[in-house]
Amino acid sequence: MRYAVDRYAIGTEIEVCADDFYGKYIPNKLSRFRCPECGEIVYFRSKGGNQPNHFYHKVKTDQTPECDKRVDGHAKLSLYQRVGLSLYLTGVVSGNLQLNIGFPAIGRHLLMQAETQKLIVNIIGDNNTKIAKRIDSSNFFEDRLTLIPVNFVPKNTRNYSIEISGTSSMRLFSKQWAGFADGFGVGGAIFSFEETGGKKIRRGDCISTQRTYYLVTKIGIPPHKEIKCTEIGKLYLKNNAYKVYVFEINVDLDNKARFLAVSDYFNRFFGVVLLEKQPELIPLWPPVVVQEFFIPVKNNSSVVCSVSSGNSSPNVYLYKEFATAPVDLHRNRSGGYTTEIYVGKTPSILSVDRKYVGREAVFQDRFIIRPNFSYEIQIERPNHVITPWDKVTEDIFKSDFSVIANSKMELYIGSLNRTFRYEPIRSALTAIPYKTNTNEMYLIIESGIAFHIKAHVKGQRIEIEDKELAKSLTNCICGQMVPIPMWAYYGIRLLKRNGYLQTYHKIMALINNQEISIALLKQMRKPEFMRITNLNKLIK
Repeated sequence: MRYAVDRYAIGTEIEVCADDFYGKYIPNKLSRFRCPECGEIVYFRSKGGNQPNHFYHKVKTDQTPECDKRVDGHAKLSLYQRVGLSLYLTGVVSGNLQLNIGFPAIGRHLLMQAETQKLIVNIIGDNNTKIAKRIDSSNFFEDRLTLIPVNFVPKNTRNYSIEISGTSSMRLFSKQWAGFADGFGVGGAIFSFEETGGKKIRRGDCISTQRTYYLVTKIGIPPHKEIKCTEIGKLYLKNNAYKVYVFEINVDLDNKARFLAVSDYFNRFFGVVLLEKQPELIPLWPPVVVQEFFIPVKNNSSVVCSVSSGNSSPNVYLYKEFATAPVDLHRNRSGGYTTEIYVGKTPSILSVDRKYVGREAVFQDRFIIRPNFSYEIQIERPNHVITPWDKVTEDIFKSDFSVIANSKMELYIGSLNRTFRYEPIRSALTAIPYKTNTNEMYLIIESGIAFHIKAHVKGQRIEIEDKELAKSLTNCICGQMVPIPMWAYYGIRLLKRNGYLQTYHKIMALINNQEISIALLKQMRKPEFMRITNLNKLIK
């Protein structure tokens, strides 16, 4: 393999080519390079002559993840086959902590086929320890992730084995289910943090500072002051009691000795790497709800995401069947990166900086599951008049108001110029200050429910007026050109601000070298333009 992940400095990763190291001294060469697909340590080799420079894997073991970069690797493996099934920690709120293996949805047709053939899935540990579940509609969901509880962990850091018994074979489920699930490290396991539980961080993946995680371990509290832990309960597995902690890492990269000590601890006992910055995609717009996948609140839409990475030039990969392809990124003025992802009925699977590591982000247009909890949302105006959420009209947007809610949620407030501001709802009564030209709101509730309200009457009127105004400018393309007056500059900005985007873009297309036609200026001084832009205050 020609490429590897180079952990050239503490808390960082970057992809490099083997040719870059030909004839050079390589510090820490036995530990710094990782396979970009499976995360294993790889080694640099240069034989000279016509032998290409390359990186190579060590001998494969039971714990080794699948990787087609290996000499003994398989050429065509799905994402799920390569990274294995995931472990989940649940029961945090109730206190009944439970370990589970997550089985992705296989669809109604395949589930019915498995039920007809009386297939059984076996979750195998060691010493004949296993759990058997019949693959049918009583044990597995057809359209979402199924969590199967397990009460054991394979010994000696081995993986769980997943086998199908019956009249069929594992090939039937190969696109969704892998033949293994990632086991524990010598010290236990680390899980992502949500209020109700989390997903296991696979060995070879990374964690980062200033984030909250769950720690499941038998070796006690981490011996480093930079790791702040709080015990929340115990997880009982086959005569073994694991303590469960909530923890956060607070160590600065400037203190390299301490950062390295903490990083070595997590790598040695849990098989994960500590980075200063978590590689991930952060959805910006439109809002998304998280129910196993990222689900945008608008159907058939594109989602704009910010790219978080410790690399100066990050990589984003899109998964296609058995291959990946790089995604185009846009660099903004501040040096950050964004990308736009089309979201349809077929899942869009992406990852940042590393491939086949298990932290992939999945976007899909699908039905949002709504729980039975009764959400109460009301709007209170300054005169203390309270309006139910579904009765809100455009008059609400003309002054300050408050949101009365019985749950944590996120509020996005939109303006006519298509800009949005974000207001987190974290208390029973949240004051929202007035902002001009507000015309719509999105409420995203923690459980995944999305509400949308828009001042339709005003928006429809503007859309009709905008279309007519833009059409009236058709004959203003010719004639004498003059420098743009200051009042016209101001009026053009107000058109955009007030939501008359067709008219705004039409005028901008008619401007040439900072000059505007006299005919267009005359049109802008007509009553319909003066009313919209309020220019009569500037033009005497």
